[in-house]
Amino acid sequence: MTHRQAGKVALRDYAKKHGIQIPPGFNTADSYGGPARELCKRVQRKNRIKMSGDLTPETLVKVGPYLPGSMPQRATWAMRIVEGPLEVWGNNHGPYVQEIQRLGSELGEGDWPWCAAAVSWALRSAGWQHWRAFVKGEAEAWVPAWVDAARARKYGMSIAPWYTARNGDAIAFQFDSDPHHDHIGFTLGRPNLTSGTVHTIEGNTSRTNVGSQADGAGLWRRQREAKPPHVIIRFS
Repeated sequence: MTHRQAGKVALRDYAKKHGIQIPPGFNTADSYGGPARELCKRVQRKNRIKMSGDLTPETLVKVGPYLPGSMPQRATWAMRIVEGPLEVWGNNHGPYVQEIQRLGSELGEGDWPWCAAAVSWALRSAGWQHWRAFVKGEAEAWVPAWVDAARARKYGMSIAPWYTARNGDAIAFQFDSDPHHDHIGFTLGRPNLTSGTVHTIEGNTSRTNVGSQADGAGLWRRQREAKPPHVIIRFS
């Protein structure tokens, strides 16, 4: 299944659950044409969201629980759906960046790095039952808070060995000699046990190894080292 198909499944199932009429011609094929945009607008109208027809971060908070798979897998679908160069007004600024900051953190919009807010927003969109307690009790925009909570086995989180990583685990990166982890994203599957690498999707990173890895301009799929000092966080 592609991210477009996953998004259309979520729109369809949300519409069925909430009595929204599905427009003629709508299907879950691998495209996002007029009928899908019209259905998205109907969902947005019901929720008083700007009717763009796009699966925006705010729209995904509503329909995300209807994405396919387990809760962590739904979080990665949400990230896949908005993947791209999200900073359009300068560092840490852009319409989707502001939505992600506002929806993923109690800090609201601002000139601060948003990688952890993207993880938080995606988990909220996926229906993570501990989301509200986590953002009330922790510094949700600070990556070490995620690692500390997982080590303490709070909010249904735990630390998993790197070689058991799977789709929907979070991965906290330590890129420098500072003892604190400074970047976070999701793993998209099992690691390569020979190379020690894993495919990921991350907010506030660069598309390639050129540019800042922890304060970049978009939300992108990457290939990363999975071994310590990086940490795999699992959600139950």
